[in-house]
Order: sequence, then structure tokens, then C-alpha cells
Amino acid sequence: MTSYNFYYDESEHSREINHKTITANNYYDNFVTVFVGWDIVHEKRIQNKYLEFEKKYEERKDSSGELKSSSLKNKQLRRGLASVSKGNLQFIEDFLDLFDEDILIQFSVISKVEYIILQILQSYRNQGMVNINSLCYSTTKLILLYRPKEVLKSIYNDIQSFPRLLAEFCGERLVANEANPQLKQRENPILQQIIFLLNDVEEDFKANWNYEISFTGFKKYLNEKQIEDYLLILDNEGEIGQDSNTLDAAYSVGLRAVREEDSSSYFGLRVADMLAGFISKFLKALNKELGYKNQSDGINKKLLSVTWFKLSERQFQLYKKLYYVITELNTAWYKVFAGNYSDDLITFIGFLEYINQFSSVQEIKELDQRMIPEYCNAHICEKLEWHFQRMDSNQRNNLNIEFVSDTEKDYFLNRQGAKVYFDITRQPILSIKENQENKYKVLSVGLSRDFHPIVTIEHLGKALCYRIPEDLKEWAMSCVAFANMGDNLFPGQVVFSKMNGKIYADIL
Repeated sequence: MTSYNFYYDESEHSREINHKTITANNYYDNFVTVFVGWDIVHEKRIQNKYLEFEKKYEERKDSSGELKSSSLKNKQLRRGLASVSKGNLQFIEDFLDLFDEDILIQFSVISKVEYIILQILQSYRNQGMVNINSLCYSTTKLILLYRPKEVLKSIYNDIQSFPRLLAEFCGERLVANEANPQLKQRENPILQQIIFLLNDVEEDFKANWNYEISFTGFKKYLNEKQIEDYLLILDNEGEIGQDSNTLDAAYSVGLRAVREEDSSSYFGLRVADMLAGFISKFLKALNKELGYKNQSDGINKKLLSVTWFKLSERQFQLYKKLYYVITELNTAWYKVFAGNYSDDLITFIGFLEYINQFSSVQEIKELDQRMIPEYCNAHICEKLEWHFQRMDSNQRNNLNIEFVSDTEKDYFLNRQGAKVYFDITRQPILSIKENQENKYKVLSVGLSRDFHPIVTIEHLGKALCYRIPEDLKEWAMSCVAFANMGDNLFPGQVVFSKMNGKIYADIL
């Protein structure tokens, strides 16, 4: 039987979540955990390769003599790879070059606020008319977007006032959103729903961080990969042999072959630290760029700066490599694990997907530079919508925190009521006959999670979703971008045509 060694480390972990923690200027909501592992027959080769990497960057080691993720500063990624200096670009390239088919990766991105909200709203768990996943997602997103001080304060100092204060805040947002009703047309009904549902939250509540969620996804990953013979090594919290919340959590989810060690003696722990730190820094950069600066900023649309897309060919190729490591290397259903509120993770993967679709940086430069942030935002919004629709359509009302969940269904219903398959290859293709006028009533235009253009049409009173040719991807992206700017072109009549091998779409 094959035997594996796995190594675990984390980033952005608040050992104690309290009001001071959550309102600090450097607070970041997502807790990132990374597991890296390999068949033990490959350990020596991977170790030698990594030690050569460390030797090359000897000057970056900290006072303890270790090369840590902290050697890459947050400011280097403030515009993604576009802002990384030449020396740090080489450092990231060399690190990502370490990953090959012999290395397994599993990582989780967990919202700390969502974990608290799940506890606060658990009284709704058995109420069949309430979708706990959607409610938790919406409530968490509102708090993280606007960060209302009194609401955050009440979570720790006066939990009994939380429902009232959150309801009051939602009411204030409804009034503020009147300044931009088109942009906030999706948010307003959610605000109204939360106000209605927060009337009877249980008052007896204490918020405690549960370390188990760090290991839930990893256990599912092991089961999926059918890995039974393994050793999991954790970076120790303090002195070896002392009580450890992390070690206890690993045991509590059913992991048995687990122990803590010092990262200075185990290179795999340093690999996990480096990857966890890099992922969290990139997530933080995206969050900072797209987050509201204050509550009055909440009526404005947030886009990535165009400077994120001003890339050299070297930076572009490094994005390709990062996309490979994060999404394609030894892919698995539970390679990525997250909560209902996983917007930063979805934004991260959506951004990488958008860049990866191009074959060269020249293709990006040939686009209308003013529209690139809109195009990227359109793709990310489609991924967020896909996640929300799937979550909203799952009415099982459980408290699972999976981003990739083992749902009984292989599709969800979009807002028009059309069936959308998770596997895009199962989606029917819209009939477009050559040299004919193919006229349809289009209800919506979008992109699948795999970045394929799709349309929902009305046929005999029913909404049906179809794939459309890849030639129309840019057209679909433009339609979504217009919708995001408040100018929704649909429902409307569209004529699809095919002439001399080319596909066209004309909105009447």
C-alpha cells in the first residue's frame, strides 16, 4: 500500500477571535490552511529540490534561520503580479517550479465571521422555510463589506443586541441605496429578508473558534483520494508535548496518524507555510482593492484597477504557472474547501481563470484597456452568481461549510428557472443554422463557471439554458459588463447568424 507524508500550516489565523481582533486595521477575515504531501518514495527528491531553493535565497531567511512566507511582503502583491519587483518575481517563479505531479495540495479558505454567524443563526437550522446557507452567506457578506462598528462590537460585547443592531443597519443601507438603486437592486431584497428573519435569534450565545473546520476538508480529500496510509505533521503551536488546540482538532475529526514538529526540522512544513502565505497575501490584495473604504463608498461599483492587467510576458507566464498549481495540478473535488461565504476565494480563482484564457500577453494588450476590468469583473460575477444559485437551490438547510459540496443534483436552476448543469458539456447547444435568421427571445446572457458563453431563452413559455459558440464569448462578456454597470439589455430579441463560418449576435 502506498504511504504518504502530509504537512500542514496556516495563515491569517487569529488564535482568539474577539472585538479587538475583528476591528483591527490589519484584520483579514479569511483563515487559510494548506496541506502539501507526497508518496514517501518521492520525499528525498522533493526535499533536495526544496533545499536547493532555500539555499538560493539564503539572505531571505529570518532570525531563526528559516525561509518563511513573511519574506514576501504584502505590498509586493498590491496589484497582483503586476506590482511584484523583478527579484520577488524570480523568487515566486522558483517556488512554483517546485510543484510537479508528485506533489498533492489541499487548501481551505474559511471566513471567521461566517463561522460566528453560523453559530448565531443556528436556531434557524430546522426551519424548513429558511435556507440557512443563503441567510448566512448574505449576512456575512453584508458585515464584511460594510464592517458596521456597532454590529461587530455587539457580537462579542452584547450578543443580545446583535439582531436589533443588524436590523437597524440593514434599514440604514436601504435608505443609503436609494442613491444608486440600479447597482443595489440585488442587495435591497436581501436586506429586507434579513430584517424580517432576525427577529427571534437565540439570545444565549457564546462565540468560540473551532479548529476542526481546518481539517474537515482535508479528511474529505483523503477519502476522495482513497489515501489510508499517511502521516500528517503539523507545525507545533508552542513547546512539543504541550496541549495543542490544532492537534486536538485533527484528532476530533477522525485523523489519527498526526503529530506536531518544529518547522526548522521538517522542510514540508516550510513548503506549506510558503504556499499558505502566498495564497493569503493574494487574497488580501484582491480584497483590499475591491472592498469598500467606508459605508458611504458602498453605493459605488468596485473594479480592479487597470494596472492589475498591465503585465509583462514574464508576469503573464507566471500567472499561467500559478493557475496550474492552484486549479490543475492533481485536481480533486475537495482540493479546495471553503464556506458558504467564499467570495474572496471565488474572486481569486475567477481572476486566474480570466488571465489564463489568453495565450499571450499581447492578446490582453489588444483589448480595449478601459474595458478589461469590466470583462474580468463580468467573469468573476458569473462565478459568484453560479455559487450563490447553487447554494440557494440547495434547500437541505444543513450547516456544511463546503465550497465544493457533494450535492445530490448535478445542476441548479438559474434566476430565470432554467436548468444549468455544473458540467458544461451536458448543456445543450443553441441551434444556429447557416445563412438563416435564428431569432430567439433571450432572457439572460452569461458565462459558465468554466468560462463558456451561455444564454437563457424563452421557448413555449419555458426558460431554457444553452451553450453558444466560443466565437461569442467576448459578446457575452460585454453583455454581462453592461448589466453590471446597471444597463441590462435583456429580456430582448436576439438574432444569431452564421455566415462564411463566422458567428454573429445582433440585439434587436
